[in-house]
Amino acid sequence: MATFWKLCHSEQPGMFTYAYDPEAVYVPGVYCHWCGTNWGGQWNGQAVRADLKDPDLLARIREIGDDSVVLKKHRALVEELQAALAPELGYVPSIKMGTRICAHLRLRLEGLKMPDITLYPFDFLMKQQVVDLLREHAVTGFKTYPVEVIGVDGVEQGARYEAPQLWEYEITGRAGIAPEAGAYWPIDPPCSGCGRRGDLRLPKGL
Repeated sequence: MATFWKLCHSEQPGMFTYAYDPEAVYVPGVYCHWCGTNWGGQWNGQAVRADLKDPDLLARIREIGDDSVVLKKHRALVEELQAALAPELGYVPSIKMGTRICAHLRLRLEGLKMPDITLYPFDFLMKQQVVDLLREHAVTGFKTYPVEVIGVDGVEQGARYEAPQLWEYEITGRAGIAPEAGAYWPIDPPCSGCGRRGDLRLPKGL
C-alpha cells in the first residue's frame, strides 16, 4: 500500500532560503485606463528560455521594474520582445504579463540550508534527490531545468562551499477552465479595454 507524506514547513530558523536571479527579466503588468486596475506582473509562472541580448530593450524593461504599463505600451513591448527573441528561439514566443525571460536560472542564495522542495518566488525548485525519486517511480507530467548557483550570501568571496544541485520544476499537465455556469460568485462582464473579468470561483466541493 502506498504511503503519502504531508510536507510541512520546518520551525527551525534558517531552514528556508530565498533565492533570486539578478539576470532574469520579467515582463511588466498592465494598467488599464478603462477599468482602472493593475493586473499581471510576476505571477504567471511562465518562462521564455532565452537571453535578451538587446541592451537597450533590457535596460528599458529593468527600468519599469515591478510597475505596470498602459495597455498600448504593453502590447508594443510584447511585440518588440517577440521580434528580439524569435531569431534565437527559431519561433515567435508566447509572451504575457509576468513572463520570465532568461535561458536558465542563475540563482544567488541567501544561505545553504534549503529544503528538498522550495519556491523561487513563483516557481518550484527541487534538489537532485527529489528529481531522482520522481524519475525512479516513473512520475510524469513535469519537466526539469538545471539551475546555476552563482553565489551565496554570507559566504566570503573566494571561500569554498558546496551548493546543492538544484532543478527548476515545471508542471506540464493542464486542467480545463471552470464553466461560468458552475460558479457560485457573480461574474463581472469583461472590460472593453483589457478584457479583465471579475473573480470566477469554482463550485463548492471542488
